[in-house]
Amino acid sequence: MVWLQFILGGGSVRLDHGFEPPLTERNPRPLSLCENCKSVQYRTSMEDIRKCEVCDASNVSIIDAREPKGFFTDFQPADYSGVFEWTPQSTLPTLTWKAHSSPGVSAANCNVMSFSDDILSVNDNDGRGGFEFQRARVQKIRNTNGAYAVDPGPNRPVSMSGGKQVVALLSQRKTHVLLVKISDWPSGVFADPLSAVGRAAWYSFAFFLRNSAATLMDVDTLEFNAGFRPIKEQDGWVVGQAFLSDTLQNGAGYCRWLGQPEKFTRLLNEGDIEMNGSNARQWVAASHSETCDTSCNRCLRDFYNLSYHGLLDWRLAIDMARLARGDHFSLDLQAPWNEQENPWRLLCQGENAPVPSI
Repeated sequence: MVWLQFILGGGSVRLDHGFEPPLTERNPRPLSLCENCKSVQYRTSMEDIRKCEVCDASNVSIIDAREPKGFFTDFQPADYSGVFEWTPQSTLPTLTWKAHSSPGVSAANCNVMSFSDDILSVNDNDGRGGFEFQRARVQKIRNTNGAYAVDPGPNRPVSMSGGKQVVALLSQRKTHVLLVKISDWPSGVFADPLSAVGRAAWYSFAFFLRNSAATLMDVDTLEFNAGFRPIKEQDGWVVGQAFLSDTLQNGAGYCRWLGQPEKFTRLLNEGDIEMNGSNARQWVAASHSETCDTSCNRCLRDFYNLSYHGLLDWRLAIDMARLARGDHFSLDLQAPWNEQENPWRLLCQGENAPVPSI
């Protein structure tokens, strides 16, 4: 529910519109969402339907995404039952595929860029394109012009009128961004962003970077958002790029600091299994590796990446970090990691292995 008016004492503070841009006006910048590669891009109109510029897929959805400027409830409080089950419907913060694609700097086996740009989150009602908003009137409130709501159901103090308009909820804010691409891949090894397996590797790497940045800078992980985007290179090849962004509006300077080559190299050292106290060393330790099949709250999971828990894997994260560091190693399920036993072996060896050999 979205409302434009806030009551203060005996008077009121009025805003012009409940959405930006207003629902009474055409949206000059709808968003396109690619179902195949998950790329996001602004369009010029709702009719601007083209193939995805990243992966050339035709299953691209154009959504009318607008920013809500305020909220109200149905004014019927309910006692807390002691149970709270919540699943996020909006996407994790993401970058449009056109956002800042100029050359960066080299650090280890990565190309690193730090810049300011818009970070977007969209709630399209679980792929339905948005929510059906109508004009709303709230009983006992003198003036609710400009209020909009989704049908609250019967016997509520909020009534609906007029035509329905499908709108997705958009959050956009400018902040500092750190964008990371792996420069060189070993023969036969690649994290394809168009596949579920490849996306799992990129998300795992992104949240590894988030945890490692918090460790390096001695700040809370909530200071950062993490994600990845697919992008088409000049030769037509689609590759992935992991990114971090400062949570703070207009940036806190963290991602700009991490964008310096020597600082980013220190960040990747958290993926060194031989460095005392590193994230990777703690994850491969028996106390963690023997009890965590893919990810847990001691490695990559937290409440805010709940919808991506099924994709996160600490072993994938370390493999991606080792590739990013430019380490020379055999990427397989058996070969030892220097003096350390290959942690992938625990998944496929023995009668009780989670992924037994065939």
